[in-house]
Amino acid sequence: MAYMVSYARICPDNSKYVQFNPLNLHPIDGLKVLLEQQIFADYLLYTSRTVAADSILQKNREFFNCLPSRINEGDYGPAANLYAEGLELYNRGVVESITNGVGPAVARTLYNIFSLDSGAKYINGEYVSSINSTFLTEYLAWRFGIVVDPNKQGDTELHYSELYVPRTELVLNRDPAKNRHDNDNWLTVINLEPHKCDGFKLVTINQDSYPTLFGLIGRLNLNSLHVDDLIPILAGFSLDHVRYGMTDLPNNAGFGVEDVCFDLVTERCYSNSAGLSYVSGLTEFINMLKKMYVEQRIQGVEDLALFGELLARCGETADLVNYFTKPIAEITASEALSFRKSVYADLVADRFYSGMEAVDDIGSTTDDNGQDASGAGDTQSDTQPADQNEGADKTEAPAEDANATDQPGEDKEEMKKGKELHRPTIDPEKMLLEMASTSETLSDYIFRETVSKRIDNVLKNPPENARPNDLMMLKRWRSSWLWLTSISCLRDFLTRLSLRLSNP
Repeated sequence: MAYMVSYARICPDNSKYVQFNPLNLHPIDGLKVLLEQQIFADYLLYTSRTVAADSILQKNREFFNCLPSRINEGDYGPAANLYAEGLELYNRGVVESITNGVGPAVARTLYNIFSLDSGAKYINGEYVSSINSTFLTEYLAWRFGIVVDPNKQGDTELHYSELYVPRTELVLNRDPAKNRHDNDNWLTVINLEPHKCDGFKLVTINQDSYPTLFGLIGRLNLNSLHVDDLIPILAGFSLDHVRYGMTDLPNNAGFGVEDVCFDLVTERCYSNSAGLSYVSGLTEFINMLKKMYVEQRIQGVEDLALFGELLARCGETADLVNYFTKPIAEITASEALSFRKSVYADLVADRFYSGMEAVDDIGSTTDDNGQDASGAGDTQSDTQPADQNEGADKTEAPAEDANATDQPGEDKEEMKKGKELHRPTIDPEKMLLEMASTSETLSDYIFRETVSKRIDNVLKNPPENARPNDLMMLKRWRSSWLWLTSISCLRDFLTRLSLRLSNP
């Protein structure tokens, strides 16, 4: 189908029933259409690696040969000179002129030509140039490292930006001489659909001699999107996916990440059926994501299963794929280790992070002041008031203290003061484990039993907003720590969860 593409355009907002015939336009408007088609063809070649670019250039060369060689300067003034420059520019090639000549000067000429007012008014749905300043600025900065838009001088970022995603469409070419129902002139068109972004880097950073799709996307600010949101966007850049198994592509043969994304979105297997041996651009794709993630220009992975399926189609190992696709309770140690050693560890948060942090807190039995967090420090502090008592025996059992009749109120007051004096410092970022007291009341037991039942209900019917780490920790606490820690420690644990189990 790529060989049959007639032209490309930035997706219009008006009717699809338009007439593409540059020869029916004023010469200035016809020249603008032909110049933009050269630019669109180059954009498609380097982002989609499609042979449709050659088809577009071939068809438009026929129109160019029919344009007048000059227009009357007396009627059009400075526009006549721009028209002559535009003819020469098209004849030499826009890309070749920028590459081999003075790039900024050629770019300024393009801005001036596309800024010219239309040479006539059209009423029959004639297609006129659809290129805009945003596309031209982004294209020149990405493709050649040139920024000459007078409105962008000195700026390092284009604050209003768009990513233009290609999509093929079959449209009916309008013929004013025929009834619409009698018209059978269907054309294959590539629409460049704009997706609004939050910024575009204009500065030249490690400009490559061979610009790529990921070099373009890497300049964008996509902080409103997650990594997995790029999958349907990249799928749009796969235009020649059916041909990959039969024909070498220009510039970079083989399957690309965008082709795998197309298979994933459409549930096809074009790439795998042709014998997927490698995916070109995968390393560049991951490096781009990591850089954007560090610079907070894109959010992390939200749909782990979808991202894992993408990695599986890209030929990653089964252990790494299982880490993303399996439920967290079924992930093995080898699968977790495979992820932590992979390049994706800097892009995706470790699924076990919260659980491992809780285990570290459990494994530590002392706080920052050297006190025993498991309650041993409190036991020692409980005995200190008795040790300081006149002639008190250090080996005296607590049970004998409990049965003592001499000044019971004073003993309890001394023990209370000792606990307050030796209370450890609490770090709000960490959890202090305190063992349960041997003299708990019936209400404490009822509270634990209620929490246990509610945890069972949550584990059997998890809410939609439940995070896997919270469910894992609830399961561990119900089986181990629920009956060992104090009530205050249990309440502290419940406040750290995103799920509400009880009313404190």
